[in-house]
Amino acid sequence: MTPGDGPAPEGSSDLKDRTGRKDWMGRKDWMGRKGWVEVFDAEVGLGQVRAEDGLLLPFHCTQIVDGSRTIAVGTEVRFALAAGQLGIWEARAVAAAY
Repeated sequence: MTPGDGPAPEGSSDLKDRTGRKDWMGRKDWMGRKGWVEVFDAEVGLGQVRAEDGLLLPFHCTQIVDGSRTIAVGTEVRFALAAGQLGIWEARAVAAAY
């Protein structure tokens, strides 16, 4: 089972890529997801974002857009939803929401 074969995140489109799998990145607002940093371990470089819809999504410090590699717990953020290497959804392009 690949990430594109699983159930779509709520509100996603039914667009399909050339392989016939659903294309979650085809959404106009795929970068517009909102949430907040629930956990961040600067020593390890891993954190989790809690999306507005309740999803808890992991992220790596290299996905923090400002290049700082650190972000405070509780910071409101915007992020992209993407399939991770292990077939789980993760937050990418994490940026503080101003």
